[in-house]
Amino acid sequence: MKTMSKNLIGFFFVMPAGVIFSLALFEVIKRFLLINPINIVFISGIIFYFLLRYLVKWIGYDFVDVGEVLVHELVHGFFSLLFLGDVKSLSVYPKKGGQVSVSRSNFLVELSPYCFPIIAIVVSGIKPFFIKSAGIYIVFITGFFLGQHLAALFKDFHLGQSDILNNGIVFSFSVVLFLNVFFVGIMMVILGDGYSAVPLFLNEAFEISKKCIYLILHFDYAGNWSKLHELIGKLFSIL
Repeated sequence: MKTMSKNLIGFFFVMPAGVIFSLALFEVIKRFLLINPINIVFISGIIFYFLLRYLVKWIGYDFVDVGEVLVHELVHGFFSLLFLGDVKSLSVYPKKGGQVSVSRSNFLVELSPYCFPIIAIVVSGIKPFFIKSAGIYIVFITGFFLGQHLAALFKDFHLGQSDILNNGIVFSFSVVLFLNVFFVGIMMVILGDGYSAVPLFLNEAFEISKKCIYLILHFDYAGNWSKLHELIGKLFSIL
């Protein structure tokens, strides 16, 4: 019942927020990629991580996998500490994954490794405080660690994960979508235009949300009831 409630909250509230911020992020990406000259550096950082990861695994080493698992478990522990919990133990095993034991947990603690590109967020956040000539290196490093987060996300976010099953598939997907889009948008705004542009990104998301709400409120539900009823039935069947 608890999982069902989370899935409903995710579908009706968190997922729409994720879609709205995705639209806002699309506008940010267009400006960042088409106008800002550092876009190539940022993308190069992401691509470089994926190439390095593939090369290391092809050679036969597993330290990249171990590093991704370590970051995954450390993020679990970090968010438990944020909620005033304790990290009792942390283990990482080559080819076997990892495990962390914490004294306090909730959905954010359990889903945090999939939602928060922590290292990339921290690196992007310090860019405005460095001299301009150092900015290009910070952009590359941010892209590199965002690549690490994305690679781990693609590998680890699946239905066999207890973190996802415990919180409901729909709810987990909705939260992961929303928080990834939100923080990637914030990072790109800071890298491109600094902290002063963050409110503009949030305002853009707010304006898009108003348009979406208007469309929802003025939708001809009576005229399209059969299709809507069929859609809702299919959606409920996967909860």
